[in-house]
Amino acid sequence: MDKIEFLIGRKIVQIGNRASSMRIADLKEQGLTPTQSDTLLYYGAHPNSSISDLKEHLRVSHQAASGIIARLRGRGYLDIASSREDGRAVSVFLTNEGRKVYDTLKANGYAAGKEFLSPLTKEEKEKLLELLNKLADR
Repeated sequence: MDKIEFLIGRKIVQIGNRASSMRIADLKEQGLTPTQSDTLLYYGAHPNSSISDLKEHLRVSHQAASGIIARLRGRGYLDIASSREDGRAVSVFLTNEGRKVYDTLKANGYAAGKEFLSPLTKEEKEKLLELLNKLADR
């Protein structure tokens, strides 16, 4: 491995650890785990999606996805209903309380991202996003 690849890899890990620590601290205040947060953000962006859709998004088992949804339903953040397209399928959606938490998650994530990326210019942020997408899409 070339030295530059090692250095880039280490920086990515350091940045990831820093971002993760910031996120966990924020979510702790809201009493959510990162996976629960990801679930609320997913259903906020993809209303009436199925449990299978979440399973694919999180790359977890159907049983794990069902458990996450059950816990968030228990807290009043999610609810389920029979799908309009296929009565055998179940759609998951945010409740009014879940929508409030979703809005808070987005606002906090935006503020954290803005702070985290404040040293970069708009052009640098656009280039960074392009490069990150290129790496993520592999």
